[in-house]
Amino acid sequence: SETPGCRVELAIPQPPPSSLIVVLNLPRAVTITATSPRAAQVDTAENRITWLVKFPSPGNLTLRVQTAQKLPVGKVAGSVRYKDPVANRMVNLTL
Repeated sequence: SETPGCRVELAIPQPPPSSLIVVLNLPRAVTITATSPRAAQVDTAENRITWLVKFPSPGNLTLRVQTAQKLPVGKVAGSVRYKDPVANRMVNLTL
């Protein structure tokens, strides 16, 4: 059976940004057991996971979270922030 949790798949453009900040907010009743790649911060009080991805390569990037319980559908929220190297402005995307 599949391990409970979720994954975020991002398409990194060319030219890529110098860094990405990815934040996931999980329901409080869920226990986070692992992240891949390792998250920069796991706030267990808020059930918030933050990744800081430096110098991502163009192409697909997958971030994974394992949890002790199945995640309720529609109860995961998140965002991606980065500076667009072409437009030279901050971009904030909702997941």
